[in-house]
Amino acid sequence: RGGDKPLLAFQEGALIHTNEVFVRLGEEALVERTPEQAAGILERRAEALAASIAEAEKEVQSLSSSVALASQLYGQGANEAGEDIIDIREDYVSEDEEEDAAGAAGRRPLGRKGAKHLEVTDGEFEDMLAKLERLEKLEAGASSSEPRPVPPAPTARTEQQQQQREEVDEEEEKEEEETREQS
Repeated sequence: RGGDKPLLAFQEGALIHTNEVFVRLGEEALVERTPEQAAGILERRAEALAASIAEAEKEVQSLSSSVALASQLYGQGANEAGEDIIDIREDYVSEDEEEDAAGAAGRRPLGRKGAKHLEVTDGEFEDMLAKLERLEKLEAGASSSEPRPVPPAPTARTEQQQQQREEVDEEEEKEEEETREQS
């Protein structure tokens, strides 16, 4: 047996129909065509491959220019292996510090990451969770044929909450204006 060497086999034969060739269309699909038709199929395949190669080269060029720009803007040197490195830094806030920042006991921070946190009492938090559960049940039941009304909000905002939200909105607007002025 051959082991690592390929096995070869020869079969004696004769060409009978020299003007008929088989063209592979897919996995196991072959079609009988004339040599001219086969050449046309191969030309179209070559054109499609050339277009794909050109598109891939454009993407490579775009990515390499992005990498060059990023290394120019953020390049900080290289590590021991000679690879470019970029430090990604984010302030760490432990859960204990976050709870301390939330204020009095029974209050939880509310808001987007990086935004000033609003304080919400446990009761308000439970109301929010209850509303979320009702909405999820409503969404799950939406596949039934009868429409269901949206439940009303469980509680109205207190004056203190409204004031806190307005302060946060004002701070965000100031930050956006500063960012626009710096641009």
